[in-house]
Amino acid sequence: MKEPLKLKLLHLLGQSFKTTQKAKLAVFEYIEVWYNRKRLHSSLRYKTPTINRIRVLSKKM
Repeated sequence: MKEPLKLKLLHLLGQSFKTTQKAKLAVFEYIEVWYNRKRLHSSLRYKTPTINRIRVLSKKM
């Protein structure tokens, strides 16, 4: 079973949020900084964005 985002953030960050704005910032950072960079993207042939970027750059050399 997948863990709800709220619980995942509490687990990862070890904190609760005092304001809605701080919670929104934490969710944004989690998605944009961690999740989107680590997950496999089907449009990138199931590679992470970082691995795909390396692959593309190495072909240009």
